[in-house]
Amino acid sequence: MQLSKKSEYALRALLYMARRPRQVIHTIQEISQKEKIPTKFLEQILPILKQAGYVASKRGLGGGHLLLQPPNQIRIFDIIALMEGTMLLSDTTPGGESDMAIGIFLRGFSGEIARLLNALTIADLLQNVHALEGTSFEI
Repeated sequence: MQLSKKSEYALRALLYMARRPRQVIHTIQEISQKEKIPTKFLEQILPILKQAGYVASKRGLGGGHLLLQPPNQIRIFDIIALMEGTMLLSDTTPGGESDMAIGIFLRGFSGEIARLLNALTIADLLQNVHALEGTSFEI
């Protein structure tokens, strides 16, 4: 299972903003450069996050985006569902007992994933970042 780039980039942009004071305004170019996210993706993602109330934007000189909600109130589930439109795994078309059994499994598995992601927030990801700081991954 893999996150779409849209969801991954949305989480990375929010995490980037959460690592700095909430009143700091961030430009698309800054986030793009620091997080290595294509500008075109951010230009699509940030308005969605703004409309949902996670970020605000300021126009003009010194403009950009800032985080509106505290990181501990931004649930991972909500961001992925916002970006994907759904959190359900693809179900099989009912055709026989095997298809129905697989469908039951996928619905249960989707429910467990949703339960886990509902419990995690951007603040939890931020704790992971802090734990990794200073860790070397050289081989």
